[in-house]
Amino acid sequence: MSQAYDTIVIGAGPVGSVAAHAFGERGDDVLLIEANPAAAARFAGEWLHPPGVETLDELDLTPIESAQGYEPGRGFVVFPDDGGEPIRLPYVEGRDGLSCDHREFVSELRDKASSHANVEYRSFVRATEVEPGRVRLEKERGDESRTVYGDLIVGADGKSSVAREPLGHSVDPEVVSYMGALMLHDFDMPFEDDGYGHVILGGPGPALLYRIDEDRVRMSLDVPIENETLRRDSEALYRAFEPVLPDSVASAMREALDNQPVQWAATHFQPHVHYGSDGIALVGDAVGSYHPMTAVGMTSGFQDVACLVDAPNLEAYRARRAHGSYVPELLSSALYKVFGGREQGAETLRSAVYKTWRTDEELCKRTMRLLSGSETRGRAFAGAFLKIAIRGAAETSVETMHQHGLTALTRVLATYVPWARWPLVSILPDRVQQRLRRKSTIDTPFALSA
Repeated sequence: MSQAYDTIVIGAGPVGSVAAHAFGERGDDVLLIEANPAAAARFAGEWLHPPGVETLDELDLTPIESAQGYEPGRGFVVFPDDGGEPIRLPYVEGRDGLSCDHREFVSELRDKASSHANVEYRSFVRATEVEPGRVRLEKERGDESRTVYGDLIVGADGKSSVAREPLGHSVDPEVVSYMGALMLHDFDMPFEDDGYGHVILGGPGPALLYRIDEDRVRMSLDVPIENETLRRDSEALYRAFEPVLPDSVASAMREALDNQPVQWAATHFQPHVHYGSDGIALVGDAVGSYHPMTAVGMTSGFQDVACLVDAPNLEAYRARRAHGSYVPELLSSALYKVFGGREQGAETLRSAVYKTWRTDEELCKRTMRLLSGSETRGRAFAGAFLKIAIRGAAETSVETMHQHGLTALTRVLATYVPWARWPLVSILPDRVQQRLRRKSTIDTPFALSA
């Protein structure tokens, strides 16, 4: 026998659970399905920026009990690779984020959604076929299958979303790197008392540390594809990162490697261009993927949900979120390229970023607004990027002219031309942005031939 709902949400991860609860609060009759509840035990998003916390608050999903008992996310401390002192980047206006164990976070959000009077939750149920207004379901533990009907179908089932297929958008996400996760027990981070996440630069990729409960700290190690052999050799992994780690962090990493396997997860980039149509909406990773360098994924996914619930139709939702997610996408890719890249100009830009963060308080605040997703205007991103790039180019130009003359200066300035694409594309008309965005990669927002 068929059954009809106002909204069917596919995937009960953090974004899907928030979506089910939000539509239930709106008064919809909601079906929430999850094929593999145990998937929440994997290593995935654990840091939420202040706009994400505020979105949960607006949707009546706070407090998050699993994030209580220790300092909230106050911002980041960056350990630069220039030999200088760590740089504090606090969130602005006294706003706080949060961090907690992914499994516990998902479990709490899923429980809140499934206990809502308007939400029916079914676990071990897979969506095998999606069409506008219709979803074919199959039980994971048995031969039972059935069709359910919904006015709105929400795909919150990640990068390989089955809800994406009928929309004709099956572009595979680009594998960018691999993130290795370790658990540090009874460990105090260098800036523990201030509630900061730690970003350590200078290794094969960034190393991230943040507290996920009173007794545990997560350590995440980004390994670019060209260094993927480090995934299979823990001793080589330690040697690659140890020179840039503070002594206490290196010792904790050594102990963790001796007592536990590294959890590995591929990181992806996929431009956020397909938000849905014909009664099917995509949210979170089903839309696209950011590199986790800026930890904006869950925040963006929750913002997708809030926008979808409030939007008068899918076209309005698509337009608002395509615009609102573009600067976070550009920033996550640009920072990964600057801090992890070996391209010409990257080292000079890193130096200019460090100098700016150390000397320009207002630009630090603007950086954190951009980083957290509270500032999404293209001109704000372009202004910050250009200010830093001009500072780096000016310093390099003076040194080059002094040492090698005007001819060499022309070659040096040419290395900055590819970097100019990042601020340029952020201020183009939306229609042009979205056309270029479809073919963007983590290395460039558009090809020169585009």
